[in-house]
Amino acid sequence: MIKKLILLLIILLGILCVTEYVYAAEEGSSSTQINGITANWEYKINDSNEIEELVCVNASELTGELQVPSTIDGKTVISLGLNAFENAKITSITIPDTLKDIGTYAFSDCANLTQINWGAGVESLGVGAFENCTGLTEITIPKTFTGHMGNYPFNKCNNITKVTFEEGIEKIPSFICQNLTGITEVTIPDSVKDIDSFAFDGCTSLIQINWGANVESLGVETFGDCTSLTEITIPKTFTGHMGNYPFNGCDNITKVTFEEGIPEIPSFICQNLTGITEITIPNSVTKIGSFAFDGCTSLEKITILDNVKDLEVDVFRNHNENLTIYCYEGSAAAKYAIDNDIKYVYLTRPATDNNGEEDNDNPDITIDNDENNNDENNNEGNNNEDNTVAQGNLPQTGQTMIIGLIILFVIIIGIIILKKYKNMRDLK
Repeated sequence: MIKKLILLLIILLGILCVTEYVYAAEEGSSSTQINGITANWEYKINDSNEIEELVCVNASELTGELQVPSTIDGKTVISLGLNAFENAKITSITIPDTLKDIGTYAFSDCANLTQINWGAGVESLGVGAFENCTGLTEITIPKTFTGHMGNYPFNKCNNITKVTFEEGIEKIPSFICQNLTGITEVTIPDSVKDIDSFAFDGCTSLIQINWGANVESLGVETFGDCTSLTEITIPKTFTGHMGNYPFNGCDNITKVTFEEGIPEIPSFICQNLTGITEITIPNSVTKIGSFAFDGCTSLEKITILDNVKDLEVDVFRNHNENLTIYCYEGSAAAKYAIDNDIKYVYLTRPATDNNGEEDNDNPDITIDNDENNNDENNNEGNNNEDNTVAQGNLPQTGQTMIIGLIILFVIIIGIIILKKYKNMRDLK
């Protein structure tokens, strides 16, 4: 039995060795001239006889303008490897159209680099591909960037103050502008539909976002830790999937405006915006997504009118204890407040116009007459405010009048019965 097991083990090891030999990428090396310098190359050759993971082993000797070779020894170059041109003293690079992938730290610490000319085929960047390229002041992100992006591709490029996205790009890739602390404004082209996770994470100087006309969705922490943002507008085109915490760590945002015409407040959209204190939901909104205002610990007032028919789970999770929903009696917002033990104030429904439509742009706040009569000064100073804030129970609007009518009805019935009783006695 032991001999059989040993034999089986030997066979398995033999199969593994053969497999490793068969599938191991062929390695190669070569030399070419770049600006009078002999560049020494190492690379791997794939099954299609193309060069992958090209590395210049003496990159620190290179200077001036660099044209990355499109072919070496007759083989097409399709990707750059780890640290391919690290510490090169180059001032500009031109990427060939054949190149698809730029590897991890491929151009890191190229401090003299001031210009990148992208090829027509480049799709992805590795982690820290251009890290610490402090000579860069502006970059263009090409529409061909559709592949995987590693974290922090331009990390520590603190002098980049302008990022341009090529018209035609449909998706802003993950991580692409992560930690670009020098940019103050971004303009999203109209061609963009999705902005992926962490795309602008850590852009601590960013103060202005100019949305394109067709942006639909944001990823996880797309604008995380953009601490210079103080106000944002959520466009009506935001109808797609939203990742968690799209503005996480943006603690200085104090104003959020939802564009009129937006049909739904997206899930997670204001999650952890701890600086906002008041929100008004536009008349166009019919639904508020889950966790939309989760963690908004300073939010104390939100106005939600009859147009909102659906509020999903945990819309106001981890809310301020003083959060008050201003809404109409019997509305979905009122029911949500009651069911979730959130304070609320009823608004007085506006008068209908000649067309039978309500003017929801100017609702009045219900006045509690009993409380106002107790203090004439309060009556003069709070003509438009309901000082009664309910928690968990519907306000008894009009109850006193109803009870009075019931009592009056009982008295009238009693008088009638008494008269009939007297008449019967007189007949006897």
